[in-house]
Amino acid sequence: MLLRCASIPNVVAVKYEVGRPGIAGDLEFWKMIRGTGLLFSDPLEAHSPLTVEMFGQQWMGTSNYEYWGGAVPEYFKLLLEGKSERAMEIYWRINPAVRPGSRYRPHSRAPTSSIGICGNIRVGCTATMAA
Repeated sequence: MLLRCASIPNVVAVKYEVGRPGIAGDLEFWKMIRGTGLLFSDPLEAHSPLTVEMFGQQWMGTSNYEYWGGAVPEYFKLLLEGKSERAMEIYWRINPAVRPGSRYRPHSRAPTSSIGICGNIRVGCTATMAA
């Protein structure tokens, strides 16, 4: 389905959020769209260090980033700037709340709306789910 969407002229980016098979799925999908001109995005903050560096991810968005205040936009901006050591300090600071089962984790990560992060600019958008 996503590859068919890639052939639509006004589609410029793909938000690939699958959880499992995790980063291996990211790599496989990125290989499928490589060279198409589509931008790749995985909204899972744990994947960002790799997806920014290896896949050129320029944008990250999902719901519930606001839970951590400005931490995720700052973290992503630092990754984009190549300041991964400082970015990872932020990641490890918020990580206990991100882990499954944490009592600090946001109650819902449901794909209803997105806050996109491009550096420190937030862009709201509506998520569309295919059945």
